[in-house]
Amino acid sequence: FFGWAHAINHLNVVKEDKMHKPSLRSVIFSACLVALLQGCGGGSGGSASSSASTSVSGVAAVGSPISSGTIKLIGANGVTATGSIAESGAYSVDTNGLTMPILVRVDGVSGGETAVQYSVINEAGGTINANPVTTAIVTLAMGEDPGTVFEAADTSKIRLLTITATGNATAVLYTTLNASRAAAGMSTSTDVNFLNAPFVANKSGLDRVLDLVKLRVEPGNTISIVNKTNDAVVTVAQPTSVGGTPSASGSIGVIQSIDTSGID
Repeated sequence: FFGWAHAINHLNVVKEDKMHKPSLRSVIFSACLVALLQGCGGGSGGSASSSASTSVSGVAAVGSPISSGTIKLIGANGVTATGSIAESGAYSVDTNGLTMPILVRVDGVSGGETAVQYSVINEAGGTINANPVTTAIVTLAMGEDPGTVFEAADTSKIRLLTITATGNATAVLYTTLNASRAAAGMSTSTDVNFLNAPFVANKSGLDRVLDLVKLRVEPGNTISIVNKTNDAVVTVAQPTSVGGTPSASGSIGVIQSIDTSGID
């Protein structure tokens, strides 16, 4: 682009110095350049779209998979989309036309009981999971019950699910889950991502972490993380300002590396 601009500037200098009319060649050259810039979006007023244009896929689980259900999306622009969930908890849904951030809701059956979980999409494409950790992330980032926000299609609240807000909530939750990650045989020195990491509901890895603890949304939209082996609780409170960093209190203690093969 700067090379073209330099060329135009050179033509103008020649014009001023020699005080004669521009040649036909320079007129054609300038017209072609204008057309080229307009074709590349170089004109003033152009802006990048904030809509996702690709599909996302992932797994819905609460330890065991959430199956026989649906996934529903609401974008920050109020546009909606739906998809179906396979028996394995896997799904894929088209996000074309939805402006990010996008609030995600999955409804289905897990362990013979109705299960509802929430998640968020704030980057186009890739993997987006839905599980108790992602529900906690959404709740802490919005400061609201995600079910209430979804039912009302409250886009003012959905727009609070920024990358910064979800990142702050994610960082605190991952730290409080260190004991569960250790008991599941995972490294606690590197970050894991319940939102975007490949996930299989097979009683290992991230799925085993969910089997060892219970996450609950409490009144006031705080999050309780309960150690299933000794009932110890860590409470994650809402940040003092929307989108800020939540605070954790309490101790989850040591989580025993129990056999989770029969836990749903």
